[in-house]
Amino acid sequence: MLGIPDSELTLGGRKAIARWYEVYGYDDAMVQEVAVQAGPKRDLWYWNSILKTWNAKGLRTIHDVRGPVAEIGASRNIRVDRTAPSGNDFLKNSSLTASLNRLKKKSTP
Repeated sequence: MLGIPDSELTLGGRKAIARWYEVYGYDDAMVQEVAVQAGPKRDLWYWNSILKTWNAKGLRTIHDVRGPVAEIGASRNIRVDRTAPSGNDFLKNSSLTASLNRLKKKSTP
């Protein structure tokens, strides 16, 4: 599926592929699904990172991967639109902001 001849696979690459099947318990269908998810990127280590993430999230079947559960917490950088500020303004009490405010007060006649 990767298009890498067996003779060109490194020991690390072979161990990674063995881990997909033996440790994670994935079958050929899951490896084919990672190929679909990865799109044109045919890189063993990219596929390995996807499968490692799925394993950590407890995603065991294609249904799990394609279902709504997979999307929850899929990224650490999820945009959250709030109607009111969260109260976690790290700049509000920072020393840099305080210094800038003091400079503004001094320069104002």
